[in-house]
Amino acid sequence: MFVEKIKPAQNSPAPSPRTYHASCLMSRYLITIGGESNADLKDFWAFDLEEKYWYKPEIDFRDYYSAKRFHTINPITETQVVSFGGCHSEYVHLNEMHIFDLS
Repeated sequence: MFVEKIKPAQNSPAPSPRTYHASCLMSRYLITIGGESNADLKDFWAFDLEEKYWYKPEIDFRDYYSAKRFHTINPITETQVVSFGGCHSEYVHLNEMHIFDLS
């Protein structure tokens, strides 16, 4: 057993350093949503584990998706992930559920 450090491709963009984010695997992609950096984050990233490249798709979060940390995400189909819970600001707990469709 061993651990290998994965280095993104040299020309790859990258998400900001963060804690309390949510991640899951979808096929060959590591999906990462939100978390906390200097403030709560409202972003979506997909890391291609074969190409070693970060993608930041354009997402219309609308007003009803808030920046958050401590939430969960899980794949529900081959092209969809569901996000639930979390908190924002001064530990305001959230009971929100959202589906991201990546198709």
